Amino acid sequence: MSAFLRSEVFRLVRRRMLWILFLFAALLPMALYVLIYTSTNAQIEMIRSGRVDVPGGEQQIRQMEDLIASLRPARLPNMAMGLVSPIAAVLAIVLAGNTMGNEFGWGTIRTVLAHGPRRAAFLFAKLVTLAGSAAAFVLTGFVAALAGSILVVVMSRGDASIQSDFAVGLIVNIAKVAYVTLPYVALATMVAVLARSAAAGIGFGIAVFFAESLVAQLAIGLNRDLRPLFDAGIARNVSTITRSSAVVEGAPPVALPGAAESGLAYVILGLYVVAFVAIAIHRLSKRDLTLA
Repeated sequence: MSAFLRSEVFRLVRRRMLWILFLFAALLPMALYVLIYTSTNAQIEMIRSGRVDVPGGEQQIRQMEDLIASLRPARLPNMAMGLVSPIAAVLAIVLAGNTMGNEFGWGTIRTVLAHGPRRAAFLFAKLVTLAGSAAAFVLTGFVAALAGSILVVVMSRGDASIQSDFAVGLIVNIAKVAYVTLPYVALATMVAVLARSAAAGIGFGIAVFFAESLVAQLAIGLNRDLRPLFDAGIARNVSTITRSSAVVEGAPPVALPGAAESGLAYVILGLYVVAFVAIAIHRLSKRDLTLA
């Protein structure tokens, strides 16, 4: 497997798409921080100046001021989690679907696997590099969010102080976001193997990411008996994990999932990863590569 892993790393780091995706990971969180601050601050100024008549204006202003306060570095671990998690997931889906699907589209999988039936090792090596890339997207996103938070503090002349447990909270949340991207990496890889297509892996993965929660809400609204089914879905358990972070000092109180619920969410997502990988290995092991 080490030879496959070296080959995957060698090829991946030389692909232009990887660095384009890293550019998105580095720019989008920072841009979102600045956009949230500038747009919210502009709305506050418009309400206070009387240019916009909003019912309950003072309450609206307080809510928007709370939103701006959430952009401070002290609240970064939780705020960045909500911004970075969807960005990292989409980037990881695109990379996984493209990397695996193009092996079939370009015909390179025939060359790579021509010297022996080590297809499982080949797939594991690819998944390890994709998981590492997804974790790197997450880390890059959090660093970009920190840069955006510092920029907002400079623009607003706000409070840049942090709590003593800032580093621990940041590391824990980075690990959580990296973990919840893995089911989407495995899903996109599995679909790309089944369909022998990069477009299918990317398209289906992104469709599941964006549509699952919406479909769940509509279905449960029509029939509440379907709730246990959708509670076992990827999106529901990703949400459980990302909501399980400790509330930062000064943040508004929220209802957090219990330890048992969070632990179950980790297990369910892990089972999804195992299932998707097992299906991909089974299909790859049975595929006639001359027809790939």
